[in-house]
Amino acid sequence: MSDVTFTIQNIDQFRVEMARMSDPGKFRDLVHALGIIIETAFKKYPTRNSPTRASVYGSTFASEKQRRYFFWAMRSGAIQVPYRRGQSPGSKNLQQSWTTKMLSDTSVQVGTAVGYGALLMDDERQSKYAEAQGWRTVQARIVDVTPDLTRGLESGVSKILGV
Repeated sequence: MSDVTFTIQNIDQFRVEMARMSDPGKFRDLVHALGIIIETAFKKYPTRNSPTRASVYGSTFASEKQRRYFFWAMRSGAIQVPYRRGQSPGSKNLQQSWTTKMLSDTSVQVGTAVGYGALLMDDERQSKYAEAQGWRTVQARIVDVTPDLTRGLESGVSKILGV
């Protein structure tokens, strides 16, 4: 899954730079806290919704080859039906895998090592089924939390500067 990097921009750069120079430790803590806001937004799972493959794709299987593979994988134990989050083979606990990492004093990276995350939460790679289940993409979630990030940054900078 591609990571999301939040870099401070489009804010009064003079105030931000003054706060960063005034107390680098507090400023770094502020940027990390903003990353935690993003991480928290990414950890939210959609409400339980189980559409059928036929309702999403128009048919249960795309081909006879896909149908044969599915039943072979189910018999061999490679997949489990129904899928159980955190228990089925291949489950990597996406929710718990999100991490926040500081890249610099003004940049934080929020990401996950779970390989299937992009199929659930990336604008370009999200499957139709994940969309039908109600998974929101990371790009949409960033848009949702941008006002919180902006308010948090402005408030934090004001506290650091003492105004």
